[in-house]
Amino acid sequence: MDEFSNGDRMMYLKDMILTETFLLKGHISTGNQRLSSFLNSIPKRFLEMNEVTAIDCLHNVKLTSARMLLRVEEIILAHELVEAGDESLRLLAAQERDEVTVTARSSGAAPLIVSGRVSRRSLEHDSPGQHEFVVFIEPRFEGLTGTAQDTFKDLPYVIANRGRIALIYQS
Repeated sequence: MDEFSNGDRMMYLKDMILTETFLLKGHISTGNQRLSSFLNSIPKRFLEMNEVTAIDCLHNVKLTSARMLLRVEEIILAHELVEAGDESLRLLAAQERDEVTVTARSSGAAPLIVSGRVSRRSLEHDSPGQHEFVVFIEPRFEGLTGTAQDTFKDLPYVIANRGRIALIYQS
């Protein structure tokens, strides 16, 4: 968990978001849901983040704000540094998953490739109830550079926006 000093108080950054331009670290109020569940359930166009540090990955400029709004469709990858929920339930859920190894290539200007294990359902065609965000277990990346590469390279999982994926295939 990252921390930074904000005046006289210490803030803990629990959520990370990567867009084509920015790496954002801050708090997203998920109502005690996992970040992946929250992202799949929000009907809003904009996501509110609090106590945000945003790093412009193209120009290496750091911005900080008590509150930022981020357009949900801009999200490429997300990760929660502090996971909500009971550990035993999470382990049980992991055992029941029907996973397959896939590679996904982004649709943006940045040539990002993510490989890892995902639920087999994430390879289904678009259908009612299909989630917009998919969890990659033990992800490996090509195309990340600088701060984004350092931040995401050793994570146990990431949440990827299906809307930003051009191709996804079994590998």
